[in-house]
Amino acid sequence: MTSLLFICLKSIISRKNNKYEITITINGIQSKKAYLSLIKGGKKIMIDTVNIDQEKIHFLFKKPIQIGLYRVILDEGNYIDLIFNNKTVDMQTNMNDVVGEMVVNESDENQQYYEYLKYSQTKNLKIFDIIAEAKVLQSDSMKNAKKIDSLKNEIDAIIFEKNRYITELTSKNPNSIASRIMKSYILPDFNEFKKKKTLTKYKNKDEFLGDHFFDNINFNDTILLNTDVFYNACNNYIRNFVSADSIGYKKAIDIVLSKSAVNIRVKKYFLDLFVETFEESSWEDVFTYLVDNYYLQSYCESDDIKVKDLKNKTEVIKKLSIGCKAPEIQLKNENNKNISLYSLKNNLILLFFWKSSCEYCEDAIPKLKKLYSTYKCNGFEIVSVSIDTIQKVWLDTIKKKEIKWINVCDFQGYKSPVSKEYYVWRTPTFYLLDRERKIISKPVSVDQIESKLENIYSYLNVDKYTK
Repeated sequence: MTSLLFICLKSIISRKNNKYEITITINGIQSKKAYLSLIKGGKKIMIDTVNIDQEKIHFLFKKPIQIGLYRVILDEGNYIDLIFNNKTVDMQTNMNDVVGEMVVNESDENQQYYEYLKYSQTKNLKIFDIIAEAKVLQSDSMKNAKKIDSLKNEIDAIIFEKNRYITELTSKNPNSIASRIMKSYILPDFNEFKKKKTLTKYKNKDEFLGDHFFDNINFNDTILLNTDVFYNACNNYIRNFVSADSIGYKKAIDIVLSKSAVNIRVKKYFLDLFVETFEESSWEDVFTYLVDNYYLQSYCESDDIKVKDLKNKTEVIKKLSIGCKAPEIQLKNENNKNISLYSLKNNLILLFFWKSSCEYCEDAIPKLKKLYSTYKCNGFEIVSVSIDTIQKVWLDTIKKKEIKWINVCDFQGYKSPVSKEYYVWRTPTFYLLDRERKIISKPVSVDQIESKLENIYSYLNVDKYTK
């Protein structure tokens, strides 16, 4: 009995003495405060704030916190990344070279991680120098083609060295968090792939990476959700190995969501990331594709407000497709007179959703005034629907800018039923309508409007300068 009591007391004392702490000493630091954030994809979740005492940063927690990659944020963009797995972290460095002079006194994870960061920093500097040299040669790419190719080979050789270094370093402790992060940095080797007997052939490395970029990333590892691995990999893939069009983006969505299907939490992360990326973007067809083919298939509409919202948005977007009839607009103009979109007799109408405080709208207005002056005599009209919420601001802007076309507003901003019907989430937003009020174009700039008008009036054999 006494023995059992002793064991229980020892266990309680041990738990009470458990410390979850991070200590970083930084020589030359001028900051007064330090902020600890958990890195979750492209976001930083604030965990704690402490005062810096004589160049020492000390975070102490009474209970365990989430395991993952953390960022200690200082001032003027300075920060220190570290891995925390609820074991004591003790490090010291110098503000002049945080990574290069980092000494990890306690924490096996960070000893391994910073061994890689120091090596990577040296190699990356070499790559940056080579890229800078290549950019100079690009001014005469034909003449310098061989040298540019040689520089590309040098970069490939450095990347190969980095991959080999990571492989060797992670083999020492393959299950550590540091190893799991670093393995994701290994870029699949195109030359090794070409040695394999496979029916699949690729023209070049970029085409190969378009299909194999994620080969070394473990989509089943939920710890990576508490790092920037998934976010950076997806961002890098889309920026560099995906064509910047609807087909390319849909293919990227298919590949990533297919690979992440091995883990429901990881797939949800990517699904939410893609929705966040495309929900308010010009790629409306990509957004509807994502919602229809993935989001609505993954969640029960009746149980999720977000799902209902996304479904409603996609339905609105589909009703605003080219060839669809534009929703009716019935609003009052600056003289308090009711204006109906469908009562207008013009051959072409440009709907211009704008706001007085929008600098892009301010830039667009003078250009639109020129187009209005040019084509008004040929049946062209502009109906500007303001997103303003204060009448005086709206009226003052109309007067100041001498806007002579049709101006309407209900002062409900983005909450206006008209804004919602036309899926207006930014200004300026444009819709070009024909005589029957069908949507014939959804231009994103005045230049596109001008080009469209020139094509239309040229096709109709109308002299745009006719008065």
